Amino acid sequence: HLAGRPATGRLTYGFARVKTLVAYTNGVAIFAIALWIVYEAWGRLIHPAPVLGGPMLVVALAGLLVNIACFFVLHGGDRESLNMRGAILHVLGDLLGSAAAIAAALIILATGWTPIDPILSVLVSLLILSTAWSL
Repeated sequence: HLAGRPATGRLTYGFARVKTLVAYTNGVAIFAIALWIVYEAWGRLIHPAPVLGGPMLVVALAGLLVNIACFFVLHGGDRESLNMRGAILHVLGDLLGSAAAIAAALIILATGWTPIDPILSVLVSLLILSTAWSL
């Protein structure tokens, strides 16, 4: 909405750069979050902590449903907009994270093997980083 405002005497180009700044900020946030996830996962691999598979599964399923709804809302947006592509990438990363958390929870519930959670977290983060870099 802000980017659509007309140019002014002071802002002769208008507010079109807002889209680029928002897309840039979204990209930086995606990188920062993915790197933080890798850092935290490494710590959990070195110093394992107990993981409650049941609550993890419930929260991951709820997150998956919300992310699917968000994806469908954004899917109809402008594909040429860098900001929209960044938002879709963000939601896809969250969707993938929810799917990985569901898989990890099921494995933990079935086998009790908790290292699967940080391992899948790192894999999802690497996928998100590679896709974010192409954006």
